[in-house]
Amino acid sequence: MIKQTARNLKVETISAKTKEELTNQVNYFLENNPELVIQEIKYNTCASPCGSGEDMSVYVEYSALIIYLMS
Repeated sequence: MIKQTARNLKVETISAKTKEELTNQVNYFLENNPELVIQEIKYNTCASPCGSGEDMSVYVEYSALIIYLMS
C-alpha cells in the first residue's frame, strides 16, 4: 500500500445544468489530464425551489467532485 500525504491530493469541482453537460465536462477534464491519478469521482444533484405561489419551480444543478493525486 502506498502512503500519500494530504498535500498531494487535489480537488476539481465541475457544475452543469444537465446530466449530459456534466458528463461531457467530466470526460473532457479526464481526457485532457491523462497524467492525473484519479482517486474518486463523486456526483451530486442539488434541487432548490425558486419562484413563488403558482409560479413555483425547481432549480436543479448537477455537479461532480474529482479527487486526484498530483505527481
